[in-house]
Amino acid sequence: MPGIYLYAAWSVALPVLMIEGLGARESLGRSRALLKGRWWPVAGVMLAATLATYVVYYGFIALVLGVIGRGPTVLSAAAVTNAAIAIGMIIVNPFYSTVRTILYYDLDLRHKDRDGAVRPGQLAPQEPPRRDPMPSLGPPPGASALERLFRRNQP
Repeated sequence: MPGIYLYAAWSVALPVLMIEGLGARESLGRSRALLKGRWWPVAGVMLAATLATYVVYYGFIALVLGVIGRGPTVLSAAAVTNAAIAIGMIIVNPFYSTVRTILYYDLDLRHKDRDGAVRPGQLAPQEPPRRDPMPSLGPPPGASALERLFRRNQP
């Protein structure tokens, strides 16, 4: 049973590692901290995502092998099977990674909300980017290539 607990507890460790830039151990600890009080909902989401991934993945492989078949030789059977597995992984991995990343952002926002650091809907509005009042227009249309190069390299 510890494996089931850790599967959910460490489910957002990879997004923590990639987004927050923490080390491996710190990411595992941060993942468990984010799940504090939210283990059951996260376990449910991960179970649903895993089941959906398996259904699509193995369904695709069965469809390919059923339609194309394994082939007359061992080499062609291996090639068809490996191609079906690779394409199946290409189909399901983005979905599974997206679920984990969205779960991370949701848990991170809830964690910050619980600590009082950030409240949903009360985020500070961002200032629009400032525009240069006098944009550089570049060289005149009739300028030669040498003049354009000279003007472009000026500080």
